[in-house]
Amino acid sequence: MNLRTLLWFFISLLIVPEILAESAPDTSGFDIKYLRLELNASDTSAFISGKAVCKSLITHDLQNICFEFSEKYLVDSVLVNHFPASWMHQNNLLNVYGHFTADDLFESEIYYHGNAGGSGFFSGITNKKDAQWNIPVTWTLSEPFAARDWFPAKQVLSDKIDSSEVILTVPPWCMAGSNGVLAGVDTLPDKRVRFHWKSHYPIAYYLISMAVANYQNYTLYARPYGLDDSLPVVNFVYNIPSLLESSKKDIDRTKDFIEYYSALLEGYPFPDEKYGHCLAPMGGGMEHQTMTTLSNFGFLLVSHELFHMWFGDMVTCASWSDIWLNEGFASYGEYLALNHFEGKESADAWMSQAHAFAFAMPEGSVYVPPEEADNVYRIFNYNLSYKKGAAILHMLRMETANDSVFFKALRDYLQRFKYSVASVNDFINTFQQVTGKDWQYFFEQWYYGSGYPVVQIEWQQIGNHLLLNIQQHGSSSKTPVFRFSLPLTFYYPGGDSTVTIRIDQAEQSLAINFPRRITGIAADTESDVLAKVTVIPMDTSGKYLLIYPNPAARKVALDFYTKDVNRTITVISLSGQVIGKLNSRESHLELDVSHWTPGVYVVMVTENNIRYAARFVIP
Repeated sequence: MNLRTLLWFFISLLIVPEILAESAPDTSGFDIKYLRLELNASDTSAFISGKAVCKSLITHDLQNICFEFSEKYLVDSVLVNHFPASWMHQNNLLNVYGHFTADDLFESEIYYHGNAGGSGFFSGITNKKDAQWNIPVTWTLSEPFAARDWFPAKQVLSDKIDSSEVILTVPPWCMAGSNGVLAGVDTLPDKRVRFHWKSHYPIAYYLISMAVANYQNYTLYARPYGLDDSLPVVNFVYNIPSLLESSKKDIDRTKDFIEYYSALLEGYPFPDEKYGHCLAPMGGGMEHQTMTTLSNFGFLLVSHELFHMWFGDMVTCASWSDIWLNEGFASYGEYLALNHFEGKESADAWMSQAHAFAFAMPEGSVYVPPEEADNVYRIFNYNLSYKKGAAILHMLRMETANDSVFFKALRDYLQRFKYSVASVNDFINTFQQVTGKDWQYFFEQWYYGSGYPVVQIEWQQIGNHLLLNIQQHGSSSKTPVFRFSLPLTFYYPGGDSTVTIRIDQAEQSLAINFPRRITGIAADTESDVLAKVTVIPMDTSGKYLLIYPNPAARKVALDFYTKDVNRTITVISLSGQVIGKLNSRESHLELDVSHWTPGVYVVMVTENNIRYAARFVIP
């Protein structure tokens, strides 16, 4: 023990806090390098006892270190560098006092016990019986702000813990799952069992986990891309033989998911450790690093949580405003898995449902503004962060129109921010660099913007000329116009063809040369484009408008059958060029066409909610 440590010990005992507690946690000034949790736990209660050992680097001089920690726990003692320290535990904050000097490493040991168990999905620690299998389970879920409900935490996303250990002592009938590799299992003299989990990969505070129950271990092995050896897939399943037998097929599919995702993204993020699952009656799943906690082994849940190992765990969102990088991407992982293993029809059905969730929130934005980033239910809004988030990522892929470039951009993003954090702007910058294209417009409307486009397309075919009149508005006035590509399928006797058009204005006209007689047009929005699109033939019945003379040499007259109605009149050529546009309430108009180029022209009219068209010829 050196002199500096002894001096620090005496100084810390003399420091007395000037205020009882801070109104908001200030957990700055130190960088956590290592965390070890040594806890006693059981499957019948959320009560835990033990200690948290934290090694940190001081980044600037401090008089106290602040951890977030639930007041439901009693702190028994605090040591700093193995000596007792002054501390105060109040308002869910644990302040440890002393003289902390910049660039010093220090170790804190916090001994505590108590029960902060809750019943909601976002409770930090929960004890509950799985009603279906009559198995009690204790598990943790720290995302986004609940790590403090089971250990003293620095809940700052940018401060990843460099390495960690979770050592859990449980009753003899229990097993305990956590992050990393199982370094040892010891039976104690009182028959309790100690599980020692260890990880050397950086980890965000909310991904530290434990799950305790009467489990059995079912381990299989995957061969991820780029890994010479096999990767263990460790599954802690309730110790009920019939459950394991009925679940094996679904569990075994995890191996296929790992191999597919790792090939797509060129590697598994934690190759020296494992992947795995712990069952718990949580009503969903949580992507705890290397060992997901989940309530079942369904296709979508398993694929979603696994994809988080890349998007969320290896690269973590830099702030909760950037949650799209976690949940939107993991949701898209579901789509990718469906497309690869079940086929395009299943994937398209999934995306169509994702669109329906987005359509249910016409004012919604994927972006979570900072003032809403402390609201758990806004951060994890299923319609926006998950489903719309996946839909716009798919649209980005469609707009890129090159899968090799799109997935290279994803891989470059992962490598650039590997084992760290990233913001949406970081992703945008990476994507632009890889594709060599400016994508700001895309993110301004689809990510930061609100709602989705509502489009009406009217069409008319004159010989080989197909005229399209396109009008769009945003479901939200905050984003009135969107720019995007829209595939249209043209149906004709004996077949169909798909043509992609570009929509980028509130109103536009397009002319397409198409030699076959079109019987119908449909927009392919179910699976690729997040837009509500209506396609209808133009009304050319003549019941609203009479044009004469036709052909017209010098003047053409327009007689409208409805009187005193405000209408918008647009004249376009067969090339799609807008010749003129005006608003009028007159029921009779005359156009001077003496200097117009000979050809066929179409008059398109909008009045109230009615749209119709007629054509005339200049010989």
